[in-house]
Amino acid sequence: MSALEAALGGVHRVLGGAAALLATLPRLLATVLAALTLAATLLVLALTAVLTVLALTAALVTLLASVAPGVLRLVLELVGLVLELVLDAHAVHS
Repeated sequence: MSALEAALGGVHRVLGGAAALLATLPRLLATVLAALTLAATLLVLALTAVLTVLALTAALVTLLASVAPGVLRLVLELVGLVLELVLDAHAVHS
Protein backbone atom coordinates (compact mmCIF):
# COMPACT_ATOMS: atom_id res chain seq x y z
CA MET A 1 0.00 0.00 0.00
CA SER A 2 2.80 2.41 0.69
CA ALA A 3 4.09 2.24 -2.92
CA LEU A 4 0.60 3.04 -4.19
CA GLU A 5 0.28 5.90 -1.72
CA ALA A 6 3.69 7.24 -2.77
CA ALA A 7 2.74 7.01 -6.45
CA LEU A 8 -0.57 8.77 -5.83
CA GLY A 9 1.23 11.42 -3.78
CA GLY A 10 3.64 12.01 -6.68
CA VAL A 11 0.78 12.30 -9.15
CA HIS A 12 -0.96 14.69 -6.78
CA ARG A 13 2.16 16.86 -6.58
CA VAL A 14 2.57 16.90 -10.36
CA LEU A 15 -1.06 17.85 -10.88
CA GLY A 16 -0.78 20.51 -8.19
CA GLY A 17 2.30 21.99 -9.88
CA ALA A 18 0.55 21.99 -13.26
CA ALA A 19 -2.47 23.70 -11.72
CA ALA A 20 -0.24 26.34 -10.11
CA LEU A 21 1.49 26.94 -13.44
CA LEU A 22 -1.83 27.28 -15.24
CA ALA A 23 -3.02 29.68 -12.53
CA THR A 24 -0.14 32.06 -13.29
CA LEU A 25 -0.76 31.98 -17.05
CA PRO A 26 -3.56 34.60 -17.13
CA ARG A 27 -1.43 37.03 -15.11
CA LEU A 28 1.50 36.49 -17.49
CA LEU A 29 -0.72 37.05 -20.53
CA ALA A 30 -2.17 40.20 -18.96
CA THR A 31 1.34 41.54 -18.32
CA VAL A 32 2.43 40.84 -21.90
CA LEU A 33 -0.73 42.46 -23.24
CA ALA A 34 -0.15 45.54 -21.06
CA ALA A 35 3.44 45.83 -22.30
CA LEU A 36 2.33 45.56 -25.93
CA THR A 37 -0.37 48.16 -25.36
CA LEU A 38 2.15 50.53 -23.81
CA ALA A 39 4.58 50.02 -26.71
CA ALA A 40 1.84 50.68 -29.26
CA THR A 41 0.76 53.81 -27.41
CA LEU A 42 4.31 55.16 -27.30
CA LEU A 43 4.73 54.42 -31.00
CA VAL A 44 1.54 56.31 -31.84
CA LEU A 45 2.67 59.26 -29.70
CA ALA A 46 6.07 59.34 -31.40
CA LEU A 47 4.50 59.25 -34.86
CA THR A 48 2.07 61.99 -33.86
CA ALA A 49 4.96 64.16 -32.68
CA VAL A 50 6.88 63.62 -35.92
CA LEU A 51 3.85 64.40 -38.06
CA THR A 52 3.12 67.51 -35.99
CA VAL A 53 6.67 68.78 -36.47
CA LEU A 54 6.47 68.11 -40.20
CA ALA A 55 3.13 69.89 -40.48
CA LEU A 56 4.41 72.90 -38.55
CA THR A 57 7.56 73.00 -40.68
CA ALA A 58 5.51 72.86 -43.88
CA ALA A 59 3.26 75.64 -42.59
CA LEU A 60 6.28 77.78 -41.68
CA VAL A 61 7.91 77.23 -45.07
CA THR A 62 4.65 78.07 -46.83
CA LEU A 63 4.27 81.23 -44.75
CA LEU A 64 7.84 82.31 -45.40
CA ALA A 65 7.50 81.57 -49.12
CA SER A 66 4.36 83.66 -49.34
CA VAL A 67 5.82 86.58 -47.37
CA ALA A 68 9.10 86.93 -49.21
CA PRO A 69 11.17 84.46 -51.19
CA GLY A 70 14.33 86.23 -50.05
CA VAL A 71 13.45 85.60 -46.41
CA LEU A 72 12.94 81.90 -47.15
CA ARG A 73 16.33 81.70 -48.84
CA LEU A 74 17.94 83.45 -45.86
CA VAL A 75 16.29 81.10 -43.37
CA LEU A 76 17.35 78.05 -45.38
CA GLU A 77 20.92 79.34 -45.54
CA LEU A 78 20.91 79.90 -41.78
CA VAL A 79 19.60 76.38 -41.20
CA GLY A 80 22.32 75.05 -43.47
CA LEU A 81 24.97 76.96 -41.53
CA VAL A 82 23.67 75.66 -38.22
CA LEU A 83 23.68 72.10 -39.56
CA GLU A 84 27.26 72.54 -40.78
CA LEU A 85 28.31 73.81 -37.35
CA VAL A 86 26.62 70.89 -35.63
CA LEU A 87 28.20 68.37 -37.98
CA ASP A 88 31.62 70.00 -37.60
CA ALA A 89 31.29 69.97 -33.82
CA HIS A 90 30.27 66.34 -33.95
CA ALA A 91 33.24 65.50 -36.19
CA VAL A 92 35.62 67.26 -33.78
CA HIS A 93 34.30 65.29 -30.80
CA SER A 94 34.40 61.95 -32.62
